[in-house]
Amino acid sequence: MPLPALKSLASKAGTTLPKAEKAWEKAKAQRAKDTGKKEKAFTDRDWTYVMGVTKRIIGLPTKSVEGLAEELINCLINEAGPTSLPVTNLATAKRKLDVAGIPYIVRGPGRLSLRNASDKKKALRILRE
Repeated sequence: MPLPALKSLASKAGTTLPKAEKAWEKAKAQRAKDTGKKEKAFTDRDWTYVMGVTKRIIGLPTKSVEGLAEELINCLINEAGPTSLPVTNLATAKRKLDVAGIPYIVRGPGRLSLRNASDKKKALRILRE
């Protein structure tokens, strides 16, 4: 693993770099044993596994699939802008927002813009129902 990443993990876990390196090597060896692959044949999935095991060994929490999905959704929403709102079913979204009295503008297929950023959280809650 790149040294800067291991340094970061060690720092976050409050451990030493040699302990983090040892954990990385142990996780890598375990993955190779479990899959019967050599390190050069590891896929992204194998490296993700190694990273997760390394984090657990040194005492860092790992994220659940739900946590990663929520983080991705928040990232996409924030990247789209403070009042931009991606939707999968435009007709349903428009109907729900109309009932809730939240003003919006249709910006294209699958995209609405709200008049102000404070309506965005309320709109997201309504659309998730």
